[in-house]
Amino acid sequence: MKRLAIDASGFETFDGTNELNNIDYQLPETKIASGGELIVKGALFGDWAKAQIVHPSGFVITQYADKIYLKPISDGYFYAQIDGGDLNTVIPQGLILRVVYYCNGISGREAVINYAFEKTI
Repeated sequence: MKRLAIDASGFETFDGTNELNNIDYQLPETKIASGGELIVKGALFGDWAKAQIVHPSGFVITQYADKIYLKPISDGYFYAQIDGGDLNTVIPQGLILRVVYYCNGISGREAVINYAFEKTI
């Protein structure tokens, strides 16, 4: 039996002085991921992200979305859809869903990722 569960995860605050910032979410149980959404406060035009599945040792298993550009949605907030593409596969417990966020500039950022999961029961 399957049920659809929308999980909010991956809140991160970073100062923007590092060009690349990892936002990690380690799966507490085996799930099927179908993408998600990224909302960033304080983003600048030119910021972008990519999405990966990573082993806890740091080895990148796959990169399933590249050059995700953010679009302004309201004063100071930017949004991007993370397309799961062919991601709809079983992802074992313990693996990490990672969004690598590229900062264009030095202002601070706050990022929230809402992953869409279909959990196998």
